Amino acid sequence: LRSSTNSGATWATVVTSTSLNTGAIAVQSTTNAVWFPLGNGLGTDAATNPKVTTNGGANWSEINFVGRVGGILKDGWSFSQFLNRHIVVADKNVSTDYYAFNYGASADLAGTRGLWKSTDSGANMSRVNAMTSPAGIDFHAAAHMDVVSVPGNAGHLFGSQGSDAGPAPTSHPAWRTCDGGTTLTIISS
Repeated sequence: LRSSTNSGATWATVVTSTSLNTGAIAVQSTTNAVWFPLGNGLGTDAATNPKVTTNGGANWSEINFVGRVGGILKDGWSFSQFLNRHIVVADKNVSTDYYAFNYGASADLAGTRGLWKSTDSGANMSRVNAMTSPAGIDFHAAAHMDVVSVPGNAGHLFGSQGSDAGPAPTSHPAWRTCDGGTTLTIISS
């Protein structure tokens, strides 16, 4: 993982990871970011557990997932480098809020699947929606999920799903929330 303090003219390594690639990252400020490394299912070491920095990447600590029910923490976050996913987002309307989506890998389905939220700059995340409904959000499509926040609207998010078997817009619909993930609404057209 690299960072730049001069608009990309030079880059410095801030973390050397044992995972295959950097995974997903969201930045709230020049000092605060969360990082979900790749490596889902590649052993049980803590190197691929999600992390947070509050000092511009000089130090990283593991995010605490409040209420998680056992299993390997990394399952369901960032499966592989071939998935072009954006599963973590900073809510730019609230300087302390992050959202992260977990697709619920089979090894830890009951403990991590769903939409997670941090209100303390990424130190802790709590699941705000297990995403068992509305109908249409499923394991294979969710492995290709993208989540984005809406500028100017705190707690407003959109999510879109892909498919392992090609485009399937009716069986894997997009969704939105206007209340920080508590309620999900399928976008029908």
